[in-house]
This record gives sequence, C-alpha cells and structure tokens, in this order.
Amino acid sequence: MSLEFLIKPNKTELLMQEDTLVRVYLVNRGKEPVQVLNIAFNPLYPVFKVRRLETDETLVFRRHDNASIQAVFPNPLAPGQQLEWSFYLRTLVTFPAPGEYELVGEYEWGEGKGMARSEPIKFVLKEVAAQMVSFNIAAEPVTEEFYIFWMQPKGEGLELARSTVSNINVPAVTETTIVGPMPERVDLIPSIPANRGNPLSTWLVWLKGKKLFFRFVSIKGVAEEIHSTDMPDVDLRILSSPLISESTDCEVLLWMSTKGQSKLQLAQFNRAGETHPAAFLALPDPVEPLWSRTVMLKNQERRAYVILGEPKQVHLRMTNWKSAEKMEPLRDVITTPGVFVAAGAMTLEDDSVIGLLVTRPLDRSEILIFTPWLQRPDGSVEKGLSEEVGFAAAARVDRSLIRFNIRGWPFVALRPSGSAWQLRKPGESFMPVGGEAGTTQSPVALFLNEIQLPIFVHSKPGLGFFFSEPSGEPAQNPHRG
Repeated sequence: MSLEFLIKPNKTELLMQEDTLVRVYLVNRGKEPVQVLNIAFNPLYPVFKVRRLETDETLVFRRHDNASIQAVFPNPLAPGQQLEWSFYLRTLVTFPAPGEYELVGEYEWGEGKGMARSEPIKFVLKEVAAQMVSFNIAAEPVTEEFYIFWMQPKGEGLELARSTVSNINVPAVTETTIVGPMPERVDLIPSIPANRGNPLSTWLVWLKGKKLFFRFVSIKGVAEEIHSTDMPDVDLRILSSPLISESTDCEVLLWMSTKGQSKLQLAQFNRAGETHPAAFLALPDPVEPLWSRTVMLKNQERRAYVILGEPKQVHLRMTNWKSAEKMEPLRDVITTPGVFVAAGAMTLEDDSVIGLLVTRPLDRSEILIFTPWLQRPDGSVEKGLSEEVGFAAAARVDRSLIRFNIRGWPFVALRPSGSAWQLRKPGESFMPVGGEAGTTQSPVALFLNEIQLPIFVHSKPGLGFFFSEPSGEPAQNPHRG
C-alpha cells in the first residue's frame, strides 16, 4: 500500500461536548505519484468510523457542509510527500454517550485504485457531572455566542469548565474547555460587558465566608490566579452580575447589613489582584433587595436598579456612577401596588434601559400585573400601560427568567414553587414548558434564537447541555423550510 493515513488528536480523553484538534496526514510511501482529490470536492472521503467498544456498534461519518476543514492538496502527491490538514473532532464525529470508542479513518486514493486506512485511535468520553452551573448570557435580543461555567468532579477535587454556545442556526455547545482547578463548590457569578460590548473575557466572582473571591478567564479559556479580599463581619450578598470595563477591571455591587442598617457597596479589583476603595450608598430598608440588576452603558456609566421590600407596594429605584468613588443618591423609577413576583431589564442600542415589573395584586391571586418601563440615557423615565395576565398558580414563584426581543417585548418564564416552568410569549397566555426543561431541577436559562423565538438550555446528567423549544422538542434551525 503506497498511501498511509495517520490520525493524531491533541487529546483522547474528553468530556462529553469537549472538543479537540485532530491532525490528519496522507503520506505517499510508494515510488510513484498518487492522485488525490481535494476534500472540498470529495463528499465521500475521508470516512471516519467510530466503534463503541461496549456494544461494538459502529457509526460512519463523512464530511458535511459545516465541517471546518482547511487544507491545500497537491495533485498528484509525489513519492515521499505528505498532505496535512486539521479539523475539530466534533465538527465531523459524534459520540452518542460516555464510554470508550475507537476512531478509524479511511481515504480512497488513485481514483479508486486503493484505500488507505488509519490505525485505530482509542477515545475515552467521560460523563459531564455539571455542578454549580452559571450562564453568561448578555441581556440582548440576540446573543451569537455565550458561555456556561460549571464545575466537574475530578478525583477528590474539582475542575472549572467553560462551555461555549453558538446561537447561529441550531443552538449548540461548540467547545468545552477545562479552565483550571477549583478549591471548592461555590456559586459563581460571571461578569457582563458594557452595552453591546465584547463578552468573551470574563470575571468570575463568589463569596465564601467573609471573603470575596475573583478570577479572570481570558477569551481562550485560560484562568488566571484566584484573588480574594477580606470583607467586614456583616450580612453580605453579591447583588448582580459583575461589570467588566474596557480595561478588564471589574466592579461588583454588594449588599451589606448590620445593626438594622444596610447599604449598597461597590468592590473594584483588577487582574493583578489589587482592590481599590469604592463608594457605598445607604439604603432606607435593612432587608436585602428583592431584585437587582446592574448595567454598564457604552460611555462606561454604570447603573444599578433595585427593588426594596415594602408592604403593599413595589418600588423600583436606581442609582448610577461614573467612577467607583461616588454613587448618586437613589432615585425613583416606578412604584406600583401589589406583591413583587419578578423583574427584568435590558439595555437598548442607544443606551436606554427597558424593563418589566411583574406583580401580583393584593386582592386577586389568579392574575399578574405586567408593568413595562423605559429609562432614557438622560435619566428620564416612561412608565408603560400595565397589563393583566392570567396566572392560575397560587404558589410563590421561586424562579423567573425574562428576555426581551428586538422590539422590546418580553418573554416571561416563571416557576412556581414545586411546579414546572411556565412561559408567556408576548401577547399570549402562560403555557407549561414541555420536556425536561420544564421539570428539571438543574439550572435553566432562557435566550432568543436568530428569529427571536425562545430557547431553553439546561444540563442532562452525564451528557452535557441541551437546547429545547418551549414545546420540549429539541431546538431546530430557525431558517429551516
């Protein structure tokens, strides 16, 4: 046989949904030139065969239009000359479940005169035991790419992993990277960039005891050293996602309470682990805010929206700051009677902030009140018309997800305590979310696909992250048919 086919992957032990670069070589070991066909014009070869060792089942994969293979093919291939190209494994090959597999490649050469077959390469696909999952989805109508951070047990320790999700065509995990070791299980809170900014580098922030920890993860998934700073001996919470600036410095808004008094406290830090004194703002209520959201505008102005617990009414207030040394006093945004249920907010292209406040009337448990609002860049506020929406579940809502489409219309998902998720599309009634996404106890996120339809993402034990439509069916290509 004059043509040798070699496969050399970077890694052979992978998590489900983890990818690796594979290099493939065709070497002419004979004494005569061999005719080879450019892969761009050959839909049949190379062929990759995956055999599951546990069941002896074999799956066959050929090149398809989405394969990211790049190569320059000499034609003919001279004696001693080799042809090389590379691709990411998951663009061509699928492993259906955790287990051990053998991968073999075949390439037809010499216009059908011969077949080159590689030696089997053993791959071990490990279960994804996703713990402490956090979603890094920008609050925008369409996010082309976002991250999921999670922890994976390894021996007696933990590893931090990052899965990259593409929201182009069919939403899917395109890459999973082991970022580095983690000392313990903690609730990670990933940063968000300025309005329409680059979300690819991320700060991860968490609290443990009376220490605030922070860690920078680069675009390439390289985690830097874990830093920490001591905090006062008070009740302490991280209120909202950290904000990452153009210089990659980070700010996080904290709530602190002691002796019947509470305040908003900024903490600011950089990649060198340096922390800086930052502003605080006293609150009129010692109770932790019911909801909060921080945003950063394109001009680097930061805003924080908070809802404080008050009897018989829901009061949305905001503060803003341009430097971490001074926060402006709280200002009213909107006030509405009732009991707080959920809220959401999103920055618009012009740096306006649009939001929705969901409340339940004091005297009617079968409906919710949806109150939209808009704050313009100059700080002026417009309160929209409130809308009554039927919602039969009397139980307390313990989780909520709100996303806005490109027109500013909200998709609202609520999970009453002990029940399944329910979703309301703009102008429609609440409907139960079908499939595993509706009932899973694992974390769930909601985002919109390219044509502004809602998609849910959640983890499946052992297999990784999956994407479904509200009906429970797997997410489809929105441009199909």
